[in-house]
Amino acid sequence: MVSVGIVIPSFNNLAELKLCLDSLCRQTFPVFEVVVCVDGSTDGTLEWLYESRKSFPFNCHVLTHPQNENRGRQATRNLALKQFDFSYWLFLDSDLLVESHWVQEHCLTLEKSEISIGKVYFTNSDNAWADYYNSRGFNDSSLSGFQSTRYFISGNAAIRKEVFEKVGFFDETIRAYGGDAEFALRLLSTEIKRLYFTSNAVAKGELHKSVLESLEQYKTFFSGLLSDLMKKYPGNETYFNYGLIRRLTPFVTVMDLNLEYAADCIDHLKWQHKISRFLIRALMTLGAAQSLKK
Repeated sequence: MVSVGIVIPSFNNLAELKLCLDSLCRQTFPVFEVVVCVDGSTDGTLEWLYESRKSFPFNCHVLTHPQNENRGRQATRNLALKQFDFSYWLFLDSDLLVESHWVQEHCLTLEKSEISIGKVYFTNSDNAWADYYNSRGFNDSSLSGFQSTRYFISGNAAIRKEVFEKVGFFDETIRAYGGDAEFALRLLSTEIKRLYFTSNAVAKGELHKSVLESLEQYKTFFSGLLSDLMKKYPGNETYFNYGLIRRLTPFVTVMDLNLEYAADCIDHLKWQHKISRFLIRALMTLGAAQSLKK
């Protein structure tokens, strides 16, 4: 019989975690277990989980790092992978809610694909970055189907255990942004070239990051980890439009882009969704080219 484990990493967002777990209480899938992995939270998350976990209609396990350390999302998910042995692993960010058929949809997909990626939709589309995220890749699509593993995202995903046996766990050296990119490139370096986009496995939430915060996050990624990943996993030039980025490097200045000014302009254009999306993408690409030139 197939065993199903849901991994939820959490860091100082107890209120959102409660809602996330509540949405899992209404699943139509008959049997699954939940592993909440706490990443050094100081907001009472551990105490609440220890008090409440027996009240859920599923087995709820609680894991944390030694001395309640904060070690980043990749190492936190690995807590579950190292301790349990489920046939199907489902991953859900703790600030997202799912509908009653979420587990069922992912499990049906895993019968025909090694990896299932669900849709993540942010309901506060008045936030320019949330609107941009909703338009990325196949997030705005209602059609399920096979896609390249370059589109791997872990916030709403399901993976057969055999995948981890082939490629290993998440990279614990990556504490901030870039863990999904590294895992996707590792997949592309194996025979696992496709994943399945399961459009009915929807997770919803609100994204409150500003455009400036998000662009600064990408800037850090571009200036450090991206270049390292391209060297570590050669032959994947299509990932993050790396070929285009390299061609742009001779045409950008070595001076930093004024991200604060650019982000402010985008925030004022937020009702013009197509324009703000284009500008965000352009800034990300130019920022990457500039970082590589340095």
